[in-house]
Amino acid sequence: MQYSEETLFVLACSLCSKNDEFGKERNIVSGHAGLSCADFFELKRGQSFREFRVRCEERLSTDVVDFDAFKRDVAYVLDGECFDDERDLVLDDVSIKGLVSLRDSVDGIISPFDPEFPPINAKVRKGSDKPYLLFYKGDISLLGCINENVAVVGLLDPAEAVGQREKKIVEALVENQMNIVSGLAKGCDTIAHEVCLKAGGRTVAVLPSPISSIYPAENRALAHRIVEEGGLLVTEYFLPPRNKFEARKRFVDRDRLQAMFSKAVVLAASYREGEGDSGSRHALKKGEEWGLRTTALFNGESDNGDPQFGLNKDLIASGVAPASERVLRDIVTYRVEMEPSVPQLFLTI
Repeated sequence: MQYSEETLFVLACSLCSKNDEFGKERNIVSGHAGLSCADFFELKRGQSFREFRVRCEERLSTDVVDFDAFKRDVAYVLDGECFDDERDLVLDDVSIKGLVSLRDSVDGIISPFDPEFPPINAKVRKGSDKPYLLFYKGDISLLGCINENVAVVGLLDPAEAVGQREKKIVEALVENQMNIVSGLAKGCDTIAHEVCLKAGGRTVAVLPSPISSIYPAENRALAHRIVEEGGLLVTEYFLPPRNKFEARKRFVDRDRLQAMFSKAVVLAASYREGEGDSGSRHALKKGEEWGLRTTALFNGESDNGDPQFGLNKDLIASGVAPASERVLRDIVTYRVEMEPSVPQLFLTI
């Protein structure tokens, strides 16, 4: 497993917690229940790892925790070929189990201080939207190919005719050397990944779960195939969710990353909110916010009364272009502006 010293520091900071006077777990660096993306980028501010480390160490110095020992234990668990049960670790059992799971499930961990970390769409300005740790298996360079990546999203239970129409869209995109980004969910996501692979393309699966716990479980074989055929599995998570709210939020956060690492979002089919599975709306919303090309499958003659196209119909009415050969040509040639990469920022460690 690959990771840098900078990423090890970030990972250790994300885990360094204790219970407050009310018995609630608080991250020592952030003061909150965990180290959020917003917390990280508020601490990062500029581009220098040295500055970030100093800010974190100032906060860590106010507590009794031996952070150097804590960080060494994180590295020990990540790197250990065998686990010494006699060693007295400062990590809690949940963190240890999560770190151990990484050893066998991922190829690497990256943070914004690594040159391999993907450039972000320049219109993504909120720190709360940007990821600060990514766990991956496969070809991580695919995330840097934003102008060759197209997200294809949709519902969990598409009718057969919906799947056939989505198949044609994906085949056309792959024929034009586009990589397909989706979320490995049942239904439209599965179709997007499988059709892409069958057409000889490469696909990225953005997960709402640790890579060691592929969700849904029935797509484990597909996940393995994605990696074997040159694609990528990527996630922000290596620990289980702490509660039901966090578990639900991870699906929404997964959808934002599908949009973030793509230049366009294609909606195959989706119910309206409240009428059935409509999670795809989150990726579409972020796509519009960040200036991506967005389109939705819709035929006024056949889809007008079909509830599986409820969200599609609303999007078309709001001005989103229905999928067509012209729209697909525009998607292929469209380019988004990206933030400078790490080497351009003259990283100082």
